[in-house]
Amino acid sequence: MKTNNPYTEMLRLIQEHGAKYNPPSIRLAEVLAPPPELIIKLGDIQVDKNNILIADYLLEDYKRAYFANGRLVFKDDKLGGETEQNACQHPHPHKMKSIEADTYDYHIEGKGGEASGLWFKDTLVKGDMLAVMPTYDMQLYIILARLVRPDAFA
Repeated sequence: MKTNNPYTEMLRLIQEHGAKYNPPSIRLAEVLAPPPELIIKLGDIQVDKNNILIADYLLEDYKRAYFANGRLVFKDDKLGGETEQNACQHPHPHKMKSIEADTYDYHIEGKGGEASGLWFKDTLVKGDMLAVMPTYDMQLYIILARLVRPDAFA
């Protein structure tokens, strides 16, 4: 008859007990259905919108207040071209001597009120890869960000 090593059993209990207090790690998920009926897949688990919290900026019509300051600088370039024969019968270019412009400072601001702001129209789509963090009890999943590979922009 084989007896259990008490040290091995003690180590197993310590690891098991310690794992209960480790925070859940960030996991990768895939969008199966976009909002408003959001469904994501984490490994073999499908999670619906009732068990999801999502970062607001990932939703359609997300609105932000904004401002932009800057300077518009027009270079001393000229536009022009030649007028063709029978010009009235089809679209054609006209000769232009020059366009003059100056430098202008600008300030644009949208405070996010009813009539101003910056609206983002895109949202999650089927196939998007997400960074998701489950809560301790694994009953609620928090979508932190949409992820892309760097070569997606090449």
